[in-house]
Amino acid sequence: MPASKAAQANKQRNRLVAQIGMLTARGMTAEQIAIEVANEVTPPQIELAWQQLGISPVLLHPGLALVDVAMSAKHRTKLAREGTSRGMELPALCAALLGKATDDDLIVALLDG
Repeated sequence: MPASKAAQANKQRNRLVAQIGMLTARGMTAEQIAIEVANEVTPPQIELAWQQLGISPVLLHPGLALVDVAMSAKHRTKLAREGTSRGMELPALCAALLGKATDDDLIVALLDG
């Protein structure tokens, strides 16, 4: 039996709200989110949704971007332990490691060495 139009509309709305939340957490602006969701909503509508949901956009410093990295539990555990010993959260430790490796031209040595 096909879903009712109301049920389909509700499912679509829930999908859109979830997508807005995910993109907000990734540091995107209302304008960027509107473009990403193929202009299904306007930036003011996104800002209203933020207000209604009680969430605030994640503001990244200019020039920064979030990067998804899949890694094994073994490596994640080791890195988390190292971060804890240094008083750093895992994302901050990973950013510091990658930044240092890049700044010191260690990428080739690490990957090919």
